[in-house]
Amino acid sequence: MKQKPFTITEEEKELTKSLLKKITETEKEKFSIADLDTVYSFLNRKEIKFLKKLLTINPHDYGIKGEYLGIQDVPKDLVEIRGQRYETDTEEQGYHEIGESYLPRKVYKAYEKMNRAMFKDIGKKLLVRSGYRSPAYQLFLLVWYLNMYEFDVGKTLERVAMPGYSEHCVADNVAIDFITEDGVPQEHDDRYFEDTKEYKWLVQNAEKFGFKESFPKDNEFGTMYEPWHWRYIKD
Repeated sequence: MKQKPFTITEEEKELTKSLLKKITETEKEKFSIADLDTVYSFLNRKEIKFLKKLLTINPHDYGIKGEYLGIQDVPKDLVEIRGQRYETDTEEQGYHEIGESYLPRKVYKAYEKMNRAMFKDIGKKLLVRSGYRSPAYQLFLLVWYLNMYEFDVGKTLERVAMPGYSEHCVADNVAIDFITEDGVPQEHDDRYFEDTKEYKWLVQNAEKFGFKESFPKDNEFGTMYEPWHWRYIKD
């Protein structure tokens, strides 16, 4: 039987605005370590129903071939990374601070070790733009990108993984989205990370420290090219 397309009603499109407003007003960074029940606790019945409906989307119906990794509990050994800043010389010239990021302790130690080696070799370091995300935060990102892509589910899933499919939600083998100290990549223009010295160093050295590029060009998963996205693969 052919799968029916996932539909989003006009009322549900309006609900996304109220959801995004509530989450923004509640400091969305905190959602990185919040479970779904915590998020549901300050939403109304219709908003909860809509989020639960979104969780029924099957990415395989849209050509996304990623493995189902499961909805896992938030790990208890997360290291909070604060005070990261990058500097740009674009229109938004100056220093910009990254919000709080989180990594499980063993992944944080591997990242720190790799960063020290990179600095020794090329005089540069990488910042953690995004590390561990709770399934609740991944669901928030899904809503955010749905709104951005005008509720085109297929385009949205090429850009952001469903909760249960995201490598950012896996405690033992979490993925990191890197950003350079020069602010590459940016949300509105993320093409140039592959041209940086930092990326070229990662390609040659990252596996020594337990990291692997998840979504290279023309990857088998149907996911967009993300040269900044590296998963910790050691047990």
